[in-house]
Amino acid sequence: MKKEFRLLLFVTTLIGCSIISCEHRKNEHSQVSPENNLTPSGSVTRFFSISLSGNESEINKLLTRTPPSFWVRCTPAATYNQNTINNDPDKETEKKWADDYFDLAKSTSKYIKTNNVKLLSINEERIFKDEAMVSVQTGNQFEIKNMTFYLTRESENWKIFLVNSDNSEPVKFKFAEERPACK
Repeated sequence: MKKEFRLLLFVTTLIGCSIISCEHRKNEHSQVSPENNLTPSGSVTRFFSISLSGNESEINKLLTRTPPSFWVRCTPAATYNQNTINNDPDKETEKKWADDYFDLAKSTSKYIKTNNVKLLSINEERIFKDEAMVSVQTGNQFEIKNMTFYLTRESENWKIFLVNSDNSEPVKFKFAEERPACK
């Protein structure tokens, strides 16, 4: 009888430990469920999932260069035309920044994998026409931080072009919202 009781106690303990371990693993994973690429939040969720797997070619499919609308601070007057915008001397600076932003987004993916950063929650999603911003909370075993993803819609897919985190300078451009009229 003692032998049967010990065996029963052992099996019960083993099952209990398995259940606790499964619950711990479930809580360890992201609180955000994976979504498709049809929403900005879905693209950000996918970015985290693919980053953790380390699949760089799939990450590249989620990234793009900075769209021209990112640099527009105000809605231009009727006298402002596309030629005026294209001949703007700031275009070279914008191109350099666009390349830097693209590289930053790629390095953020590597940072997520290296430091096992999880997407904990989506705090805000703002969409205006083909522009979007998604503010998220991320974390690993050492820290929790906020990140903001800037996205643009290309061929019905939302693609990331900039990632801004707690420790980086906040972007001062208006994006994913209506611009005031230029004066």
